[in-house]
Amino acid sequence: MDQFHLPRPTDSRTRRQDRTVEDRKWRLHPGAVFTALFCGTFALWAIFGGASEATRLVVTDWLSPLTAIAATIWSLWDLPTRIREYRRGESIGRAGWSAMFLSASVGSFALGASIWSYHELVLHVAAFPSWADAGYFSSFVFLIAGILLLPTRKMPAMARWRTLLDSFIVTAALVTVSWLFLLGPTILDSKGTLLAKVLAPYYPIMDLAMLFCITVVAGSAQDRAYARVRNLLYTGVLAYVAADVVFAYTNFQGTYKTGYPFDTGWLVANLTIGQAALVLRKRQHQIAAESNSSEEPDEIRPPSFWRNLLPYAFVPGIVVLLDYVSDERIPGELAIGAHVGCGVLLALIFLRQVLATAETSRVYRFLHDAYRELQAVATTDGMTGLPNHRSFQERLRKSANDTQEAGQPLALLLIDVDRFKQYNDNFGHPAGDEALRIVARIIRESLRDSDLPARYGGEEFAAILPNTDAEGAGVVAERIRAACEAEPFPCRAVTLSVGVAVRAGDADPSGLIERADQALYLAKHRGRNRVVLAEGGASAGMREEISMPNGWSLHESRNVGIDRIGEVGHEEPSGPLLKVLLAMLNLKDGEVERHSDRVMRYSLRLAEEALALGAVSISEDEMTDLHLGALLHDIGKVGVPDAVLHKPGALSEEEWAIVRRHPIQGAEILSDIPALSGAVPVVRWHHERWDGTGYPDGLAAEAIPLGARIFALADTLDAMWSDRPYRRAMDYLSIRAEVMRMSGLQFDPVLAAAFLNVPEGDWERIRGTAQDLPKAA
Repeated sequence: MDQFHLPRPTDSRTRRQDRTVEDRKWRLHPGAVFTALFCGTFALWAIFGGASEATRLVVTDWLSPLTAIAATIWSLWDLPTRIREYRRGESIGRAGWSAMFLSASVGSFALGASIWSYHELVLHVAAFPSWADAGYFSSFVFLIAGILLLPTRKMPAMARWRTLLDSFIVTAALVTVSWLFLLGPTILDSKGTLLAKVLAPYYPIMDLAMLFCITVVAGSAQDRAYARVRNLLYTGVLAYVAADVVFAYTNFQGTYKTGYPFDTGWLVANLTIGQAALVLRKRQHQIAAESNSSEEPDEIRPPSFWRNLLPYAFVPGIVVLLDYVSDERIPGELAIGAHVGCGVLLALIFLRQVLATAETSRVYRFLHDAYRELQAVATTDGMTGLPNHRSFQERLRKSANDTQEAGQPLALLLIDVDRFKQYNDNFGHPAGDEALRIVARIIRESLRDSDLPARYGGEEFAAILPNTDAEGAGVVAERIRAACEAEPFPCRAVTLSVGVAVRAGDADPSGLIERADQALYLAKHRGRNRVVLAEGGASAGMREEISMPNGWSLHESRNVGIDRIGEVGHEEPSGPLLKVLLAMLNLKDGEVERHSDRVMRYSLRLAEEALALGAVSISEDEMTDLHLGALLHDIGKVGVPDAVLHKPGALSEEEWAIVRRHPIQGAEILSDIPALSGAVPVVRWHHERWDGTGYPDGLAAEAIPLGARIFALADTLDAMWSDRPYRRAMDYLSIRAEVMRMSGLQFDPVLAAAFLNVPEGDWERIRGTAQDLPKAA
């Protein structure tokens, strides 16, 4: 029956993916918008407002603690909900603790700012040290703890060391610069009480500690689930440090005044850190789940180009800094500190280079091992451990060239496990796999080191024997056959049929495979469990004439599987039972004989081409099932009323529903006949389509049995190449174009490519030589 080209439905998964991509687009968050507007307004007022110093003092001293208090409340907004969840037994997790410390950091700053404002507005003094510093100092500690508790993915040990070392390099550079301009002068020139001298360096030191922690977090393995949290913390810490640095420097110079633009940094820091705590707390369950499930093995992650460049970017800075120290005649303690800092920085850079070299070596070893593994996967059969079909073909070509140059013979064995489909059906596929592994071991142990055993495909094996003549190849083949026959297999005895061919002169290696294949066919046809040497390569004692019964060609007979059909009681490929079924079908449709013969031949030719290209793996039994299925594909039409089957006009929906049931009806008929049950997959599913829009079951892609996919293309070929009442047969070029157009939609792309690879003359010969099938007696 013709294959109908139905419109391809829109893939719902594509629509969902499009919506997912749309949802991931960047968008403004209300909290970020509020922070930008609020802090921007304050900065503009501080720059352009023209307010007096007293007004600046009052506004800033009120605004700073109130903003921190508001940020603290904001960060704790959903805390009651979280507390109820914790009481139900849910774990707080790292994310929960991190959020708590971030909220505590903002709250501590609010406490310190409140005390500072009280001193300035009520007591009219700017005392240092005071209880306000306790709040500020606690804020630093809590913030660092919150940053370090951020959940991250596991990293390889080498990557962790690289991240720490990069963070130390950045921090060492900042410490060296800070020593010259801020930290050193603060320590060396501090005035006041001993406590004031001790606490004065605390602020720049804690700023450097926060920068170090942020650098570590930035270099760690990140997760998109908390990317916003991370970005908010980056913004908050940088704003915090910027405000502290300006304050410390201007205060040291005696020029600090409350209410100037850099005070905006503390406002930004508190609002963004408060937001980070809120977002982190809301997502803590998602982040904790992802962190706990990230038990992935360490993987080699080579650093990016900019990460590799980072340490060396400080080398020019070291030169400039040392030159500055020399030209400006920096005092002794500061100069010594700068030189020590530069030395430490150079030592860290050198250590980083050593680590980078070690990491590069590790990556090289990993890639080398991975390449060898991939090469083994590409050339080795995973189940038996033997070289696969690809490796066999490459080695055969090389051996053919080498033996030809040396003037030596080359022998090839093709080995097939007898009745393997029955073994699988009776004992299951795991038992069949174990049997194949045992056969592979026997073959491997029976060969020399210079020989190559390979899994040719399915239950077929091959062996390449360089510098081996016909007598020697026959001895090796017989040794393999006898060893397998004597092997105690777990379920039942297993035997082998072996075809042997020897390459003489400059014969093409592909011809060697063909002759070995012919010899293997004869071994199967003569009763299995034997060795046969091909014509031209056998000794007089072992040679058997390869001839086909009833005028069938060698190629057709082997693909049709005459031996298996004979086992189930048929006289020929079309036995009595098969003849009766075809005769029944012929009563319904007089054209069925030639159509069935053509599509059967088309199917076998297409299967042969796909097998030759290495695109599919088809066993002898599967070829038999394809042959039977092609002949009986429309057997279900016996249940379609003649008025519907032969209706000259278009069918109604109800009539189409009847016609579309014929694959199911045909499968039900054949499933009760053990001798023909192998045809069921082709009969039931030959109207399925690659894109899943066929009938009766809507199967798609490789869920459709291979035989049904092969036959579907062959059936469509015959339909397009045949005259119909409503159109004339298409020419071959138009058929090719249609097959290419429907590749991946109606047809398996691999089989469509195989079809296009078959010469037009082959299809023409099959089309012109189709015959009526024998009638039932």
